[in-house]
Amino acid sequence: MNSIGMLALVVGCWLAVFASTRRSRLTTRVVSGLAGDLVDRDRQRRERVLESAHVPDGYRQYAAFTLVYSFSMVVSGAIIIGFSSSILLAWAGFDSTARLVTAAVAGGWLGIVCGISTYWFRWWWPAHIATARGRRIDATMPRTVAFLYALSRSGMAFPDVLSVFAENEAVYGETAVEISLTVREMDLVGADLLSALERTAKRTPSEEFEEFLTNTVSVLKSGQELPAFLEAQHERYQNDAEAKQQRLLTQFATLAEVYVTTLVAGPLFLLTILVVIGLTLDETLPSLQLLVYLVLPLLNLMFVIYLSTLAEPLRPGTIGPDTEIAVGGTINVRKRPRIRSDGGTVRTANEDRLAFYTRYRAVFERVSSPIETLTERPERLLYLTAPLAALVALVRLWGPLSGGDLGVAHLDDVLIQSGLFVLGSYALLAMVRERRIGRIEAALPDVLARLASINEAGVSITDSVNRVRQGELGSLSPEFDRVWRDIEWGADLESALWRFERRVKTVSVTRMVVLVTNAANASGRLAPVLRIAAQQGRAERRLERDREGELITYLVVIYLSFFVFALIILVLNNVLIPSLPEPTADLQDVGANFGGVETDAYSLVFGHALVIQGVLSGYVAGRMGEASVRAGAKHATILGTIAYTIVLVI
Repeated sequence: MNSIGMLALVVGCWLAVFASTRRSRLTTRVVSGLAGDLVDRDRQRRERVLESAHVPDGYRQYAAFTLVYSFSMVVSGAIIIGFSSSILLAWAGFDSTARLVTAAVAGGWLGIVCGISTYWFRWWWPAHIATARGRRIDATMPRTVAFLYALSRSGMAFPDVLSVFAENEAVYGETAVEISLTVREMDLVGADLLSALERTAKRTPSEEFEEFLTNTVSVLKSGQELPAFLEAQHERYQNDAEAKQQRLLTQFATLAEVYVTTLVAGPLFLLTILVVIGLTLDETLPSLQLLVYLVLPLLNLMFVIYLSTLAEPLRPGTIGPDTEIAVGGTINVRKRPRIRSDGGTVRTANEDRLAFYTRYRAVFERVSSPIETLTERPERLLYLTAPLAALVALVRLWGPLSGGDLGVAHLDDVLIQSGLFVLGSYALLAMVRERRIGRIEAALPDVLARLASINEAGVSITDSVNRVRQGELGSLSPEFDRVWRDIEWGADLESALWRFERRVKTVSVTRMVVLVTNAANASGRLAPVLRIAAQQGRAERRLERDREGELITYLVVIYLSFFVFALIILVLNNVLIPSLPEPTADLQDVGANFGGVETDAYSLVFGHALVIQGVLSGYVAGRMGEASVRAGAKHATILGTIAYTIVLVI
């Protein structure tokens, strides 16, 4: 068999093994029998990691196929690399013996490296997923405990509290996913509450959540009052949230200094050195282009990704317009169709129209309210602006392109202007959305406190809503008027609140609606629930204000660093290059290169570097100053526009 046939056979076998991983029990048994020590190595720790990452495969199957993949990568990698090396050496003119030895050595070593890398990655990836899940669980602990505490105070049994919490994964994230497994064990397997909580505590990747569940089990076993314990835990996690935020802000201060040093001053220093060398001694334009067009964007992208991971606890989460939540059991409730005597169903014309509207309701709502549709998800605007900008750019470039006189400057103008238009329109809509959400979430805690005070006085929750709406509620005034209008037209409070939540669609409002509707189903004691929700909302707003006050400093640092970058570019382009002497025989004798390079090419790279740095610095400023990619679009538009204006001037 020739080399190509052997290569095809190995790759085909490897793909066949890969395709059968989910259903091959024979492979698991064979590999476990042949390599039992490797399969069972560090089993207890690795098994918990797989459970924490929610890997669907069992431990022995995952470990066995890790060895299969690693061995397959050793063999296939060795053959592919050896075969490629042999072809390259033959093309270079080496004899057969040298090709064989070199291909065998290179293929063997690099095949082993591929196998070891595959083995390491297969065990590293679940640990990475589990760690990320643990961070997300830790970030939601204050609001999780607030939810459990509020519904426990309403009189709802704790297993029912956990069931309601598990149904709202879209609102409470990974913590609700963990609790959903607890509820599933109780419902499907018949496990008792304490055993299910203990298994969840052993499985969760969050140490804080593990400690909380362990303490909860101890309280339930001892017969102590659960609401009192949850109240103490709520205060504790709220204090911990403040301490964690302070530590995170300290890290941001360090990262701001790192950014200015490594991603502004460092590239600026290299750029200056390359320009001086290129204009005086030797051509460095390719190195300068590599720095501007590849190294600088990659470094900034890596920094933004790292900031995104670090700033994850600062994000409250998002509630999309299509997110399903469990609100008092009123969502997705369909009436059973009437059955005919022959077994068919009876459907009236109104029911057919209602079914048609229900199926295409999302389309009708988006078409009838385009502004609200775009405000809910500013990313939808890109489907309009991006093709429009591309079409306008094509029209503007068509004339020069067909005439053969398309210059780089004209092309730059069209592309930069189109990009700033797309980015700026999206940033404007995102800013409108963020300000609307900010006003609503700022007004919500006071509204909840007023509802709690009126309800504590003995007024029903429905009448409390009517009394509260008559006062000044800020951005929530028109929404509560609509809630009361729904009630007047015959809707119950739960349905009215559900419609309110679908209209506003913010994280705080969604959590409030989930709390109130489920507490209303449990009992009429809504005042404690409203009071707890108001306290949690005020605590989160206080943390947000403190965070904004600290992060604005880093935002200013990013802006100042960009202006310094722009100033150095201006000096290089308008002072250094024009002041270069004309080339003379004496200068050429000593190796000087004055006047021997195209200064226009350097000016073009300067302009591109300024625009690229402006846009990238804007995204870094948004992520660092406001912990948001959408805010990054706003700052990128501002700095990109400033950079483009400077380019036009120079």
